[in-house]
Amino acid sequence: MDEEIPQLTTGVCDEIASSTGTQDPVWSTTPVVQIVQAKVIETNGQTRWRTVISDGVHVLQAMVITQYNTLFENGEAGKGTIIRINRFAINTIQGRR
Repeated sequence: MDEEIPQLTTGVCDEIASSTGTQDPVWSTTPVVQIVQAKVIETNGQTRWRTVISDGVHVLQAMVITQYNTLFENGEAGKGTIIRINRFAINTIQGRR
């Protein structure tokens, strides 16, 4: 049986990047995006995955929580994978979001 491919949530990457706080409507959504790049990095002795996600129009860099490392390591997630974001956080690092 073929599964229906969910439609990307167009514009959500821009909405997330320009969000000023949890009161913004984007925080109460579960957007669908595509991973367009995934790279393993070592941070403080810990393996992390840095991704670039796309909503079909805009892109956004995103770090994956370590609990999901195995999805990338065993090939279940990676470049081209369409995902639904259930929760996210925005951090400012070196003056950049």
